[in-house]
Amino acid sequence: MKITVAVFLLTIAGSGWANKDLNYELQINKKILENLLQKLEPLQDELSVGTEGHITAVINDYADQLLENIYTYSVNKGFDTIALDDYDNWFLTASVTLTNGTLGGLTNIQRSDDVVVTYTSSSKLLDVTIPITFKKIYFQYHYHVIVLLIGPEGTMTGKIRDLSMELKLSFDFNEYQATYTKASIKSSGHIDVTFDGGLVEIVVNILSELATTILHPLIVLVIEGEINNVLGKVVENINESISNILNPQ
Repeated sequence: MKITVAVFLLTIAGSGWANKDLNYELQINKKILENLLQKLEPLQDELSVGTEGHITAVINDYADQLLENIYTYSVNKGFDTIALDDYDNWFLTASVTLTNGTLGGLTNIQRSDDVVVTYTSSSKLLDVTIPITFKKIYFQYHYHVIVLLIGPEGTMTGKIRDLSMELKLSFDFNEYQATYTKASIKSSGHIDVTFDGGLVEIVVNILSELATTILHPLIVLVIEGEINNVLGKVVENINESISNILNPQ
């Protein structure tokens, strides 16, 4: 059981962004790794003797380096930009078409609070809570608006600041299986948009309202989906690693 706790956390470090070769490219500093294992010692000892209640450990140094490594790796691999779906619909009094959308900045992840490991004896669950924030997420669309017999088009450029969410991973010592709780949005952040093309006021107002009421929540859903996909892959890799330890070939 002791070694399983460490493997659970270290496999998180090697499982990010749904890519198995990350296991070889994301390295945790030796000193930080030693500190992590020292913090886990009391937790592991109490797991062994079956202490009642719950115990916790804060692992911020480990989490900070992990997030920094994920950023470097993801930029190098080109994971920082994803495509956005087109939008073609009536909005207010105009026909609005948005195409060639891109979203960037997903690798700019920072820890927003303490990263905490908690073990609860009654349920035999080990939980890791990871609060993260995206300081700046960028997006861009080509727009075409038809209103009052005019049809301006150009580029919409925007950013979402300070979007934050909480990630939760768990390990069940009854089943020796890892699971994750769907990432929960704590703050959808603030959106700013600019437009080129010499727009008249009515078009600026329409696009600004569209960005605030339609695009902002849609982009947040896209980000949430991407993070949950990553968590799913992380859990798959954790369970595979634990299975290999418990059932060596």
